[in-house]
Amino acid sequence: MPSAKETASKGKGGNPPTNPPLWVKLNFKLEEVPLLVDTGAQFLCIRRDVMQTLVDIGVKAKKGLCQLSYHLANGMHCDVKETVQLHFLLGKFSWNFQFKILEGDPFPKIMGLDFLSHSKMVMDLEAREYYFRFAPHQPMKFECLVENGKFQGK
Repeated sequence: MPSAKETASKGKGGNPPTNPPLWVKLNFKLEEVPLLVDTGAQFLCIRRDVMQTLVDIGVKAKKGLCQLSYHLANGMHCDVKETVQLHFLLGKFSWNFQFKILEGDPFPKIMGLDFLSHSKMVMDLEAREYYFRFAPHQPMKFECLVENGKFQGK
């Protein structure tokens, strides 16, 4: 079975996918980080190394403890023991939200149902754009992180 990264980078017969995964970019001061939008994920998650990089460049982070047993889409089981509150921009809008810190996930960040519900994000999959219910007149495009059949994320 292909990995999520392989699926994101190849369509049928190795051609670029016709319906690539949905990505957005979160802006943390001077660093933009791709985030996979996953309606099957429960939580907004960040990989520990990505969180540490953000802290190293001066992003303020408020850590907390939690106890959560989590199964990722790739079947991997992980125990989440920490959270981090981060401030970021998504499009033109500013957010403070709690991320679950993951060890060794293949994606730098995953946007799950907790943030999708809180933000009131509405997705138009056919147009590959999204907006927030409080600002329907400001739609934004999902990012395409697959070019020439190759994954372009960090």
